[in-house]
Amino acid sequence: MTAESEHTPPDLNQENTVKIYSKRAIWGFSVFFAPVFGGFLLRQNLMNSNRNKEANLMLLISIVFTVFTGLIVDSIFFVLKLDISFLNQDVHLPHMLLNDKRLGM
Repeated sequence: MTAESEHTPPDLNQENTVKIYSKRAIWGFSVFFAPVFGGFLLRQNLMNSNRNKEANLMLLISIVFTVFTGLIVDSIFFVLKLDISFLNQDVHLPHMLLNDKRLGM
């Protein structure tokens, strides 16, 4: 009988519950804004449940993932820009935008 009482879940009431962000909110912030925002929400969840080591690790992982994603996207655009410049050597879009009088530059 004692082994059974050790495995009973604690009584849940308003005093011992922790407010956390839902999986859907974390996913939405990660997808629509950046992974670092979802990582921050997940960090808040872990901090609220007194898991500080995991919370800081999660924030670090989300920052690294966001930087890594940005580098990949930047390299893809760099490759596409090179491909376009090889196809059309007369068109230099960034140079044209910098000298465009309509933009006030």
